[in-house]
Amino acid sequence: MLPRFAAIVLLTIAASMSLAQSHKWSVSASALFGQDWLGSEDTRRGGLYAVSMSHREPRLHFLGYDADLDVEAYYMFTKGGSDFVAGPNSSHHYGALFVGRYFQKYAKSARAFVEAGWGLQYTNRLTHDIDSLWNSTPMLGIGIIVPFDQRELMLSFRYFHISNAGTAGGNEGLNFLQVRVGLRF
Repeated sequence: MLPRFAAIVLLTIAASMSLAQSHKWSVSASALFGQDWLGSEDTRRGGLYAVSMSHREPRLHFLGYDADLDVEAYYMFTKGGSDFVAGPNSSHHYGALFVGRYFQKYAKSARAFVEAGWGLQYTNRLTHDIDSLWNSTPMLGIGIIVPFDQRELMLSFRYFHISNAGTAGGNEGLNFLQVRVGLRF
């Protein structure tokens, strides 16, 4: 599993470097909460660790708002317990996510943002809601970036969906609320 993750990280970084002149790196950690009211029958909990590179991308400029393109490689783990539909099991996920992050205008210090992205993910285990080892991962989020000791602290809240986009099985998919803390440098 580690070689797959390493390959995804290296490909993600190579793609980012070929796109960017000046860039910022970030590391982040997230807590994941799968919820049945979001449509997931297999309620799961977990975490996500990511490394990413971002740069200002003029082609994403929209309605007067500047945007960064963020290319993220991540490792995610989830667990369903005996109280949940699918019974006790854990799964490991490795993925790449491409995110457009739009910032508020005229911010002097802390900057709020809205983000949307899409990616591809490999998982080591099929679950009640996941019928394929390879899945699509659309994402929407909001957050804030705060200057912090010559770096930037990033706090965000994301809706994260995992499904095979209708390519296999019933394609119920998993839906997570993601609380994320990161450091940009």
